Amino acid sequence: MSFDRAFDAFLSSPPTIKELTGHVDASTNWYIIGTMLDLDQKRLRSIEALAGHTDTHKMIEMFNLWLTTTPTASRRQVLDVLRIRVVGENTLADEYEKHLKELHETIYMSPSTEAVSILQRNIESLNEALVSPVQVSQLLYCKRCISEATLDEMERIDQRRSLDDKKTTLLTAMQETVSSDYRKLKDIATVLSDVEQTRDIANEIMTKYEETIPQEDDSTVVQPQEVVGGNEDRASDILRNNYSALSQSITEPVRVAKWLHEEVNLISDEDLSCVMSTSRAVLLKAVRDAVHSNYKHLELFVTVLRKFSETTHIGDTIFEEYKLILLKKLYLSDEFESIGKLQTLLQNLQEENKRLKAIIIQKEEEMIAVERETESRDEEIKELKQKHENLLKAKEESFAKEVLVLNEQASQMKEELSSINNELKRSEGMSLALGLFMKDMYLESNEELKEELQAKCKMSRAKDAEIEMLKKENKDIKIHAEPTVFDDTGETAQPGSVVCVHSGSAQYSSESSTQESKALPISKEPLSVTETREKEPALDQCQDLELSKENPKTEKRPEFKAPSTAAIGFLYTTFIVLLVAICWQPDPSIFISSLPGVEVIASHKFLVAGGQSSQLHWDEYGLMLDIPSDALPCGFVAEVVIRVSVSGPYVYPDLKTWKPASAVYWISSSKEFVNPILLGIWHNVKGSVNSSSIKVLTAEDTPQNMSYIFNEFLGDFTVKGSYVYFKLTGFSGKKVVTSLDVRNFQGSLFYKMSDAGNKWKYSLVIYNSHTKGVTRSLFDGTQYEDWILDIKFDVKFEENSKILELIITPDPPLENWIIRGRINPLSYHKDALQSQGHIVSNMRFDIHWNGSSDLLTDDYLNFPLKGAEYPLSITANPSRIDHKTSANISFTKKKRGIKLDIKDLNDIDLILKSSSFDNSKWSDLGLKLGLFQTRLNTIKSDNSQDAKACLGETLGKWLNRVDEVDKNGGATWEALMDALEKIEQKPVAEKIKDYID
Repeated sequence: MSFDRAFDAFLSSPPTIKELTGHVDASTNWYIIGTMLDLDQKRLRSIEALAGHTDTHKMIEMFNLWLTTTPTASRRQVLDVLRIRVVGENTLADEYEKHLKELHETIYMSPSTEAVSILQRNIESLNEALVSPVQVSQLLYCKRCISEATLDEMERIDQRRSLDDKKTTLLTAMQETVSSDYRKLKDIATVLSDVEQTRDIANEIMTKYEETIPQEDDSTVVQPQEVVGGNEDRASDILRNNYSALSQSITEPVRVAKWLHEEVNLISDEDLSCVMSTSRAVLLKAVRDAVHSNYKHLELFVTVLRKFSETTHIGDTIFEEYKLILLKKLYLSDEFESIGKLQTLLQNLQEENKRLKAIIIQKEEEMIAVERETESRDEEIKELKQKHENLLKAKEESFAKEVLVLNEQASQMKEELSSINNELKRSEGMSLALGLFMKDMYLESNEELKEELQAKCKMSRAKDAEIEMLKKENKDIKIHAEPTVFDDTGETAQPGSVVCVHSGSAQYSSESSTQESKALPISKEPLSVTETREKEPALDQCQDLELSKENPKTEKRPEFKAPSTAAIGFLYTTFIVLLVAICWQPDPSIFISSLPGVEVIASHKFLVAGGQSSQLHWDEYGLMLDIPSDALPCGFVAEVVIRVSVSGPYVYPDLKTWKPASAVYWISSSKEFVNPILLGIWHNVKGSVNSSSIKVLTAEDTPQNMSYIFNEFLGDFTVKGSYVYFKLTGFSGKKVVTSLDVRNFQGSLFYKMSDAGNKWKYSLVIYNSHTKGVTRSLFDGTQYEDWILDIKFDVKFEENSKILELIITPDPPLENWIIRGRINPLSYHKDALQSQGHIVSNMRFDIHWNGSSDLLTDDYLNFPLKGAEYPLSITANPSRIDHKTSANISFTKKKRGIKLDIKDLNDIDLILKSSSFDNSKWSDLGLKLGLFQTRLNTIKSDNSQDAKACLGETLGKWLNRVDEVDKNGGATWEALMDALEKIEQKPVAEKIKDYID
């Protein structure tokens, strides 16, 4: 076992509390380390609450808790936790690892030393148990655990050598073998286990060997290799491999020796006499020497072995290996015969090489010319690059100056906005004063108008009397425009006055003011009496006005009312909101944290005005906001930003009890709210849920040691349906967790055609339940953008089930189908799914049809989903898609008039896709198939106006025969064709007709 592997095993062992106290001084981060070691949060909080204890004492208590409650505690876990970004104790981890290496070096013993020690501890037992050392030596010789010289020494007949001498020789050879290669100890134990007397000792050696030397080192034991050398060496090696079996099968060594001497002349007379007087060992030694001298003697030896029934099988085995030597020799002879041809070919190649060298020299000269031209172009490119850099630098400097100017302008605009805000506040008081002033003016002008109206009425009555008098006298009356006349006082009359001329004397009206002239306009041309009479109705209108001092009747005018304070405040707030929305662009970086390390999948921002209530229903991502009108003071405006995340460096309390049940929502605002707002978060817990099984977690948007620590939200909350509602004024991260056994998840089956024929790739993805927007965001940018979604469905774990496993090995095996999993097993763990922040595929497999006949669409493959309450199995039908292109469909022919159900949804979807059906007409198609408009509206809202998804759900409802589907022909091919023709999709209907005919 190498030092590195031994050290790796040392790291997997548990540390001592003394070791941790002396070399892992992380007292400031002990709580986070305990959390990362997956300790119970209640126990950690009880340690934290200990009074009068320093952080070092609390760290020791934490490590004691870990060692006593974690059976798998190891030094490697401590090193890994110290290097986590949340803890950030990399230097301490390096120092601790250095100490562990120094400690390991003091106790480490090499594998070779261990192996020799194991054998030496059992030498005495082996010396007592060995009864047949020669037989054991023959077995060890086959395993290459002793040399041939040692075997000869063991088989040599010497009356002066005792049994103990042979045992000593054998045991010494075994120790030398283990010293040179400690891995041979396992082969020696294997040989000894085949001998009854030494079997127990061999088992003890093997046990110690496996305890001391790990199996990964044992995998490198050198096995017998083919001998590299002459044919004699190869033949001797074959004889060595079968030496033990040969020794045991020769029961009549004398007869075999006679056959070898008389028939094939393989052994000498001296060897024959030795065999007859001693044992088979001399015979085998003679055979080995004969094969060493000439490999063909092995074939003669096999011929003799086949003449005896007890050695026939061993002879056949040796001959099979011997034939390989002959084949190799024949192959080498053929190669030597072709050497002459190769030499001729080599000469031709040399001549061709000379010709190619000349061409290469010519090409090199051309390349030199090209390089020179390239160098000149490179210089031009460098000059252009330099010019570009200078231009870019100048633009950057200009841009920086512009940014400074814009910043100055922005600061000036902010100052102007502040002054405008102050002016508007002062204008509020001025508006109130102006309203009161206008009201007083109106009351004063109203009295003046009454007096003026009474005077006009008196004047009108006087004029009526004068006109009546002129009528009676029937004299000519002429009216001149602007004549110079005099009134009774001798003053000149004003232009525009009415003057009457009768018998050379002028009479004029007593009223010549500009107000009367406006009431009775005088033309510049003379008027006749008839024209004057046509003006009489204008004068008669004043006769209807009867004024009295007690109750004067005047023309009724609308009374002026000063605007109220609430109206002025509303106008002021509206003006401020419009002004901010148009002119002010807040810098989000001022109040929005960057959230380093957090993966944001969606965001939304909007303005909130004080004095006005507003609501946000973001159902796509599972969030609701209800902001009352008093959340902000009147006239204040705040920008609210919402970001959605499912993964990041989050640290949750007590993950064993409380499982994630929602995404993480980060809410930021440019202003603090003075009154709480109502927040609703979607959760994925199915069935009846109460407040005791739900918790709301909250975290600050500022990370601590590059992590966001979530704690329990201490306010009140209520659970209504799929949402958890609570009030808040501060803004940070929010998440919902549950203590219930979450068993409901979602699944999607994807497939992809391979370029080769009759091969498909499938991937079953199971993931945590989320809203549609979150799920879509998780799939965006993944590897499944170029895959085809076959079906989407709900997945539910069986009660007490922790693992889902897809069984793709059919029992019994399917003929002509090859199904292989990309990983083994194809499984999902429920705990991993609950905390999963990304889409991960653990169930990918390939399907290959290698049959000679064509596939039929009825060839469905069902794979059981072990551990699931539903679905019980996953169905794949790769035959419905032609492997050449996903748009071509190769179905078997259907019959007319059959009733369709939900199993035919994939076929219908594929044929519509191949016929270029316009997905935007899904609503028209649904109406013609018999679906109600209200149901189509629900489908549209549920799928965010995604035409493809809407079409799929519409066809699913049609196949389930809801609403008035049966009144419109039911779920049949004919009804579908009829509906397609009604919405002007006749080519698609004809495609279906060809398909079912």
